[in-house]
Amino acid sequence: MSKRPNGSWSFYNNTRSVSPVVATILLVAVSIIIAASIGATAFGFTDRLGSTTVADKCGNSVEFDPNDVNEFADDVTTDCALAFTSVGDHTWEVPSGVSEVEVLVVAGGGSGGNSGSYNTAAGGGGGAGGVVHNESYSVTANETIDITVGDGGTASGSGETEDGEDSEFGTITAIGGGGGSAGTGTDGATGNDGGSGGGSRSEGDTHDGGSAEQPGSPSGGFGHPGGDGNTSADSNAGASGGGGAGDVGNEHSGMDGGDGGDGIDVSDSFGESIGVDGWVAAGGGGGGTSNVGGLGGRGGGGDGGDGSNPNGKAGQDNTGSGGGGDESTDGATPGDGGSGVVVISFDQ
Repeated sequence: MSKRPNGSWSFYNNTRSVSPVVATILLVAVSIIIAASIGATAFGFTDRLGSTTVADKCGNSVEFDPNDVNEFADDVTTDCALAFTSVGDHTWEVPSGVSEVEVLVVAGGGSGGNSGSYNTAAGGGGGAGGVVHNESYSVTANETIDITVGDGGTASGSGETEDGEDSEFGTITAIGGGGGSAGTGTDGATGNDGGSGGGSRSEGDTHDGGSAEQPGSPSGGFGHPGGDGNTSADSNAGASGGGGAGDVGNEHSGMDGGDGGDGIDVSDSFGESIGVDGWVAAGGGGGGTSNVGGLGGRGGGGDGGDGSNPNGKAGQDNTGSGGGGDESTDGATPGDGGSGVVVISFDQ
């Protein structure tokens, strides 16, 4: 570099010329540096090329750090999962390249029983909605599959109980849970049949718990009977718990309500965000008669009413769990059954 007589500066090679090959290499290198700079700015990278968020094939947001490609590869999953939680009818179009899915179908839980004006016996716990877990359901790419998410039962009037609604995925049907025993006298002493059966109560004699219809249905699956109404107490008896997908409802003990049956753990297949820490379809607890109400089963079952709080608790929504029966107080109300859920998992 030298200074011209007029005082300006000029650039030149003071010793030797640059060969055409070297010049070409330098030009390419400069172009790469400029492009990298523009790209880093456009994607929000810092001098170290910081992380940004991208979407994987399933539509999940994944943090991408170009400085740790191995970690990014571990975060990107090809296992896609969709959960249908809103009550009612839905459709799902099978993505291209998918021929098989894993499906969980949970029906709505039955309501707890309302003892009505018959103040000497409590209401039974609602049975859980039936559960079907199909690990390899065949589908055809681009076909549309009908889906229904069933609502839980609601015992809206004195002396009433209500079954949960069915949930469906294609040809799979999960049966709604049976309502807990309700009404007056021996006519209302037996829990309703359902996916899992509602809990019964005693009126001086024995009444079987509601039957579980899900296991023997064309879709198969999980369900258990409600607890029997036994003769350990006469007209002032508590009521038994509703059946759960994993266990039978527990019988009442004298004036104390029986606990609801536990649900089942599906977390290994669908994660702990489904249901209650991965548990679904528990039975509701039976009501007590001024004494202890039964506890809802594990997986979202509602507790039965007792002397301190005569109203039964609702089963948790999107678990298909049964509601708790009410305590034998005029005006007490049972808990509603929890709504169901349909979950689909597939490789994309």
